[in-house]
Amino acid sequence: MTEVYFEYLCTRKNKYAEIKDTEQLCLEDIDFKLTLKDIFETLKSRYLNYNFKTAENYHFIYLGEICDINKSLNTLNIPVNGSIMMLNNKITTNNVFISNLMKFFTSVSSTEIENNLNQIMNNTIVNTPVNLEIQEQDYETYKEQLITLENMGFIEKETNLHSLKRTGGDINRAVEWILGLD
Repeated sequence: MTEVYFEYLCTRKNKYAEIKDTEQLCLEDIDFKLTLKDIFETLKSRYLNYNFKTAENYHFIYLGEICDINKSLNTLNIPVNGSIMMLNNKITTNNVFISNLMKFFTSVSSTEIENNLNQIMNNTIVNTPVNLEIQEQDYETYKEQLITLENMGFIEKETNLHSLKRTGGDINRAVEWILGLD
């Protein structure tokens, strides 16, 4: 079965606060020759309750790179069961950190991104006291979350595991911790 996942980072408001949340949306039986824009239209029609706008209203990120919505999944090298991060443009323009991160992603090569993010993650681990020892069974306990983080472009397994242990397995908070937002 050909599936692709969208990790939708959205902001929801309730009467008390604004909450950042990530939802995993799955599309099955996808033709990987279709453009990301066409696939988004399918996503939009299957998930009507999200009231998605047009594809141009979102940033689609795979392995730390912003995807061209006019290219096919094959051309973008997104594999079956791949996970694409989807950010609302409003989030990226209203949040200075994410806006700067998006500018960074679009201005440098993927190798530079990987090197700089690895340096940031390593510094985060060194500078942040972590009292939780990693046990061998933790890799099994957080197996699905570790795969999701890796598919989102976070490839340092130990860093990912630390973040998951610190956040009780919460992917959203783990990503924030890795990026230094927590």
